[in-house]
Amino acid sequence: METLFQTVTQNFHGEIETLAYPKAALFSYLTQTDLTEDDQELIMNLTEAYQEARAQAVQEGVEQGVQQGVQQERRQVVKNLLKFRFGSVDEELSRVIDSLLQLAPDDFARFLLELSSLSREDLLARFNSHE
Repeated sequence: METLFQTVTQNFHGEIETLAYPKAALFSYLTQTDLTEDDQELIMNLTEAYQEARAQAVQEGVEQGVQQGVQQERRQVVKNLLKFRFGSVDEELSRVIDSLLQLAPDDFARFLLELSSLSREDLLARFNSHE
């Protein structure tokens, strides 16, 4: 598809103003060339497939970004809870955060509820045994 846009650009000695709108650019190209109806139909079908694939890629990117944001927020919540519970987050507690983030949501919630009753030693023992 990108090759087609490049061909359009070269044939018209510059970019068509509608190139940002693939269907409009292709319509302009199709009306100014000697393509058969079958070729025109193929190009239009490929354009739709390209747009669908692009939309899916954008959606996947959005979902991945949301997931990363959730992970960052979750990490910050755990770090803050450990900081308030134990006064600071050193290297040992940072390793615990990494382990905690791997927990299933139910186990993670259970941990959050239990945190206030765990000593530092119990917490480290509990998560060092999982590594």
